[in-house]
Formats: sequence, C-alpha cells, structure tokens
Amino acid sequence: MIIEPCSTISAKQFADLECRGQFTVICNHCKAIQIGN
Repeated sequence: MIIEPCSTISAKQFADLECRGQFTVICNHCKAIQIGN
C-alpha cells in the first residue's frame, strides 16, 4: 500500500475530505499534522 505524502494534497482538500474508505488513515494523519502546526 502506497501512501502519498501529505504535501501532495492541499490543506483545504484534506479539510474537505470526509476521511472514508482507503484514505481514512492518511486523511486523518494529515489533518492531525495540519492541526498540530
């Protein structure tokens, strides 16, 4: 399973994602990073 780095998708796109399906983990991961920064 290849997970693209968070930088490949803009912060707004992640914010708009519902974090479902195969992207749940990476989506939540990237959102957590953005919240932490």
